[in-house]
Amino acid sequence: NSSRVHPMHLHGVHFRVVSQNGKRPHPGDAAWKDTVTVLPDQRVTVRPYFDHYTGVYVFHCHALEHNDVAMMGQMEVVA
Repeated sequence: NSSRVHPMHLHGVHFRVVSQNGKRPHPGDAAWKDTVTVLPDQRVTVRPYFDHYTGVYVFHCHALEHNDVAMMGQMEVVA
């Protein structure tokens, strides 16, 4: 939970927004994306398309102050 906007980005893969706070996504979020805006106190669920690489992917917030302190996460895709 956060009181600010977070532009969340996933490296090396595109995704579709499945839901925003448990509801259908806004029509503007219907296309393939690599970054999605997460509004204050919002939960966004995405479905990435992993078609060519198993291994570690990085995701992070594009807010400048988060990039400055290396706020990044990792997830591992296995076959």
